[in-house]
Amino acid sequence: MIVPYSVDVPMERWPIANWCLMLATCATSFVAFPAMTGGAPIESWMLYGADPWDSELAVLGSVMTHADLSHLVGNMIFLFVFGNAVNAKLGHSMFIALYFIFGAISSVASAMFSDVPGLGASGAIAGIT
Repeated sequence: MIVPYSVDVPMERWPIANWCLMLATCATSFVAFPAMTGGAPIESWMLYGADPWDSELAVLGSVMTHADLSHLVGNMIFLFVFGNAVNAKLGHSMFIALYFIFGAISSVASAMFSDVPGLGASGAIAGIT
């Protein structure tokens, strides 16, 4: 697999929103890791009950939480490389809004075809790229 490490898009502004998003995602995942490895199901961390539509926070939880360290690192590499350029082009508020809109679409689509919403930021990252 080829791992991207930079893009040649000129930066019009500092991608502060992307850096804050990466920091918040890492912090959320690190808080969730002990809960998930301690025998607690991922579903309880993602804040929903027996029905995946019970909580609106399930979408936020599923986008901000990752299954393990390799999942988190992989997503953060792609978010850093592509998210910085997109954030610099779109602006902070538009970038954050689109990130969570695409993350919500990804989680809902995943929940339509499986028992649980998707876990991780892959859908949101794919959407903004």
